[in-house]
Amino acid sequence: MRAVVKVGSSSLHDGIGPRVEVFRNIADEVAELNSRGSEIAIVSSGAIAFGRAALKRSGVTAGSASINEKQMMASVGQLELMSSWQEAFAPHAHQVGQLLVTNQELFGKRPDERRNISGLIDTMLRNGVVPIVNENDGVAVDEIVLGDNDRLSAHLASVIGADTLVLLGQEAAFYTNYGTEDQRRAHLVVASDIETYRQHALCPQDNIGTGGMATKLAAAEIFLAEPSRYAYIAFADGPYPISRAIHENEGTVLES
Repeated sequence: MRAVVKVGSSSLHDGIGPRVEVFRNIADEVAELNSRGSEIAIVSSGAIAFGRAALKRSGVTAGSASINEKQMMASVGQLELMSSWQEAFAPHAHQVGQLLVTNQELFGKRPDERRNISGLIDTMLRNGVVPIVNENDGVAVDEIVLGDNDRLSAHLASVIGADTLVLLGQEAAFYTNYGTEDQRRAHLVVASDIETYRQHALCPQDNIGTGGMATKLAAAEIFLAEPSRYAYIAFADGPYPISRAIHENEGTVLES
């Protein structure tokens, strides 16, 4: 299995500090999957959340959170985010490497730009280095911004030839009629039916992340444009979140 696993901000940071157990559980499972021959790249949100908290501890309040203030938060937060991933993988003697991308790298006019990302991640995976990918919020502006890490993960998965995309967050699955008496978990969604589910996609329920079910559906639609691919929407908390999503009928499965 070659997979991209995306983890949302709210799963990694509670607004005060890192959610250490989530980092550890994901690192433990990725290390185990790698030892059995799988290849996993992680798309990690959280830089702005980490940066906001770090700056607050230093007495710096971002105020209106302008573009430049968010970029400042991201530049500070990337350091703490990567430190958390390094600490989580340290017991497994796994190195982690950071990749910060914009749509210039993913959709550049020159074909070598996409090949460079694919080749770099291939080399990292071949040498046991875990790629930790995030949008380059510190420099991204309107014309090069991707906007959310759900779609980034889908495009990245396509670029590196992954067959599996796992979107981990604070919702256990995709639900129809969310928040009502008629709420139902969607167990399986076929790519051709995604449009019928879009009306059930709600905005995020917190102020930490920037995604939500709408962006997860959009990401799945992007990734499932090719045949023989699977995407999963699942809960990030607890041991073995990736395997629970894929093998234990948890969350929502989307297939092309």
